[in-house]
Amino acid sequence: MAAGSVEGTKERILDAAYKLFAEHGYEHTPISLIMKTVGRSKGTFYSHYQRKEDIALDIIDKQVYRNYGFIEKVVEPYIYQKDYHVLDFFTGYFTIGLHLEDRKEWTLVFNDLIRLSIKDEVIREKLSLVHNGWIYLFNRAISRGIELKQLSEDIDREAIIKVILSLYKGIQLERTYGNGPDIEQIRYILERILRQ
Repeated sequence: MAAGSVEGTKERILDAAYKLFAEHGYEHTPISLIMKTVGRSKGTFYSHYQRKEDIALDIIDKQVYRNYGFIEKVVEPYIYQKDYHVLDFFTGYFTIGLHLEDRKEWTLVFNDLIRLSIKDEVIREKLSLVHNGWIYLFNRAISRGIELKQLSEDIDREAIIKVILSLYKGIQLERTYGNGPDIEQIRYILERILRQ
């Protein structure tokens, strides 16, 4: 079997698992259903993964890589531009995150991964690294806002970062199951948070 087809099969397994996890939930998606969707045997699964949790790790990597690619090309350079504004940065973060094509699927899968991380240390560590990456990025955004005198020097960074991350996750959930606030309402909330 050619190397390209092996990688292609693994990618198909990953894509099928992602969609099925979003539709049925991680716990209710057996390996047999994933492989039936892919059109391959359960044995093929084990030639790519040792356990179902390994797919979860690849899903995290794929989603994070997509986000970090955008961050490296667009978000990080914006922090150091002359026209940088901290409120625009965080509003943009929400705008982009809430309008991803697969936002609803990702929110459902991500929430399952959080539940799974309670009993799986490897997944917990991987999600922790992702979370720490967002904290690091937000810290740089706030530092730049302080440097440009857009924020007070004595601002409680840790509290603001926690509130913004919680707000984002809450709005993601709300939009998954309903409408949630629009971007102008979100901007207003962010402005109030950053003004403290």
